[in-house]
Amino acid sequence: MFKKLLQLLKKRTGMPDMEPLPDHWKELYVLPDACTVAAGTAILDTSNTRASFDTTTPYMETRQQAYIRCNAEVQGKTHHFMSEALHIDPQALHLYLLQQARIRIWYDPAQPGNHRFDLSFLLNN
Repeated sequence: MFKKLLQLLKKRTGMPDMEPLPDHWKELYVLPDACTVAAGTAILDTSNTRASFDTTTPYMETRQQAYIRCNAEVQGKTHHFMSEALHIDPQALHLYLLQQARIRIWYDPAQPGNHRFDLSFLLNN
């Protein structure tokens, strides 16, 4: 039952299923006010869905997405970090972000461009 509830919460907040982190990845903490929230729009693949029965025009569905972005110093260099796309209102994400004491990012020390945000705080909202 807990797994079903967790899957439902992930689907509601747009949290993607995560693979386990590699053992050599490190943690980085940033302050929430050092982060910004960016918004974007995605067009969902609805190529098999028609707008109506009497037309051949495909139905187009768009969904608003939000991203967390921040810059942080790793090994003496400033790196840009961006979360995966989240299906959540950008303003709500910004408020949830500001309620946190700090934001955790896991990264590959050899390639900080390979990183993942800890989005577990979204499960509590």
